[in-house]
Amino acid sequence: MTSDDFIEQIFKRVLNENTNIYSNLLENTNVNEATDANWQKVLEVYQKLDDSEKSKFRGFIRQIITDTISNIFAVLDGVTWLETQTDDFVLSHSNTKLNGDLQDVFLAKTERET
Repeated sequence: MTSDDFIEQIFKRVLNENTNIYSNLLENTNVNEATDANWQKVLEVYQKLDDSEKSKFRGFIRQIITDTISNIFAVLDGVTWLETQTDDFVLSHSNTKLNGDLQDVFLAKTERET
């Protein structure tokens, strides 16, 4: 697996799938069926939105997921360090180093796909 393959898989499996999961939950969960108090509150707000506002809300969720992935890649790439981190991370697959520019490649892909 190359770093580009890794990015492609993260894009599909984490960004796209989680965006779809949250969108489906928002569209198909009845407030009374939600067991989590936070979900109930979000569903109450979401259900009051018109279709255009709902689309913007779902876009915001996608942006949050994108930013989270980007921040994790920044740590793996050595752009951002964790509080107790003393050495660089090395992410590898079959002895091939994957990290170093994951954040840049991921963000470039998100710009192309938008």
